Amino acid sequence: MPRDGDQVVAHGYVGVYPEGGNYQFYANQLRPAGRGQLYAQFEALKAQLQAEGLFDAERKRPIPAAPQRLAIVTSADAAALRDVLRVLAARWPTVEVVVFSTLVQGSDAPTQIVAAITAANRYHVTVAGWMRCW
Repeated sequence: MPRDGDQVVAHGYVGVYPEGGNYQFYANQLRPAGRGQLYAQFEALKAQLQAEGLFDAERKRPIPAAPQRLAIVTSADAAALRDVLRVLAARWPTVEVVVFSTLVQGSDAPTQIVAAITAANRYHVTVAGWMRCW
């Protein structure tokens, strides 16, 4: 429930009382104005991950200045993948790109994305000098 001074976005309808010339707004939905609900969900997720220790300094790994190999976990049919490959070929032609294809949408996507990252990590074990995915 909003407090005095809070800004909200309200959805509803206006009632008119012609006898007195009065209008009344009936709100059937209120949400915070400004950053809104999506930002609040983002902040809640960030706080949860922080509490789990996923942002702790000891978990961080250095990123090589010029890696020789790059893994991409995405759909092989994605237009964005073609764009990324085109830009990499133009700007960084010496990097080896390994694509781990997976669904990126739908109910099966999370499981398949985890499996593709696991496959990328296994690939890392067999190929020296490649940074581990996490």
